[in-house]
This record gives sequence, structure tokens and C-alpha cells, in this order.
Amino acid sequence: LARPLALEPGLPRRLLSDPGARAISVPLRLPKGPIAPLAELWWHHEQMERLAHGGEPKLSASPKFALMRMMLRDRLLGWRRRRNVARQSALRQLSTDSA
Repeated sequence: LARPLALEPGLPRRLLSDPGARAISVPLRLPKGPIAPLAELWWHHEQMERLAHGGEPKLSASPKFALMRMMLRDRLLGWRRRRNVARQSALRQLSTDSA
């Protein structure tokens, strides 16, 4: 429902002023197979992030690269989480050994 707003933040105002107005349509080159919907989802997610940081939507961005960035970000966050859990476990072990 919010995907048109990720591309055109002023759409509600335009629709209220002109009932015949339509949202813009952006043809995306999606990868083949079952990952296509995920690539499209992350492409829209990146557009919303750009808006949240004060930028404009980048309609020429690649959905494939958006998916790749998401996968790398997820991998990095998972690695950080595992590292922090291991550190916390080691610290707890040290504190119980010294007590």
C-alpha cells in the first residue's frame, strides 16, 4: 500500500487536488525466479530509506543490487550479533569463575 508513496511522497496531495491523477509507474528489471518479489521489496525499502534520510527516490537503482546490499547487510549484522553473544558469554564465564 505504501509503495507508491516511496516513489512519490506528494501523491496524496496530488490525488486530493486532482481525482483523475495517477501514481507514476516505474518498470523494474527484476531477477528471474523466486527471488524477484524479495528484490522488489528491498528496492522499495531502499527508496523509503532515502526519503527518511532527506533524499529523493532513486528510480534508476537496480533491484538486484538492492537485494545484494540487503544480503550483505544481513550477513554483517548476523556476524556482529554472534560476536557480541560470544563476548557476553565469555564475560559471564569470567565473572562466575572469579566469584
